[in-house]
Amino acid sequence: MLNSTWPIIGFNIFVLAMLALDLYLHRDNKEVSLRHALGWSAFWIGCAIIFNAIIYFFWEAINPASLLTNQEAALAFTTGYLIEKSLSIDNLFVFAMIFSAFAVPRAYQHKVLFYGVVGALIMRGIMIVVGSALIAKYHWLLYVFGVLLILSALKMAFFKPSQDIGDNRLIRSLSSHLPMTDDFRDAAFWVRENGRLLATPLLLVVIVVELSDLMFAIDSITGHLCRYHRSLSGVYR
Repeated sequence: MLNSTWPIIGFNIFVLAMLALDLYLHRDNKEVSLRHALGWSAFWIGCAIIFNAIIYFFWEAINPASLLTNQEAALAFTTGYLIEKSLSIDNLFVFAMIFSAFAVPRAYQHKVLFYGVVGALIMRGIMIVVGSALIAKYHWLLYVFGVLLILSALKMAFFKPSQDIGDNRLIRSLSSHLPMTDDFRDAAFWVRENGRLLATPLLLVVIVVELSDLMFAIDSITGHLCRYHRSLSGVYR
């Protein structure tokens, strides 16, 4: 029987190691080819399959206090993984629109997405911990989260967003108050010119991507928390 703390620590170390490896292999800021991108996608999907196999065969040893069997835990992971894969499609369209609006060179797009992934992991981790704790203490918050999901769906169905990123009030405010260069300076976020520290448009792109990640995280985590509570209710019944 394993201490359930160590697998969690090991998993987080593995994720951090893979992120560091990804950043190291793309340190030259070269344009990512389609073949290269497909190869990395296959690698990450393979990691998910291996992880799911570990859950299927060793879940009860890893987490003996769990209410789920090995098969149920593996199915839960597969379901969540496929849902997230499906939801990530709209993320791709949003990121493509952001890159197009800011005319981000292809060679710098991976760096922006990398920091977007790191930001998404941090924000979702915080929301999962805080949201789970709040729901455990205040059950009525489930209804608040449900209303947020409904409002988000209505907004997506009836509200047509502007195609111009520059129309966003927050982006205009950042652009006007943050000292910034007129163009990209390689893959740098900050440069020093004439004794002044200036941001580059690439930093603004990262901020926009992180704000998008925040919106995605709110919708996604809200839904996950509601499903998580429903599954536990079914187990306890």
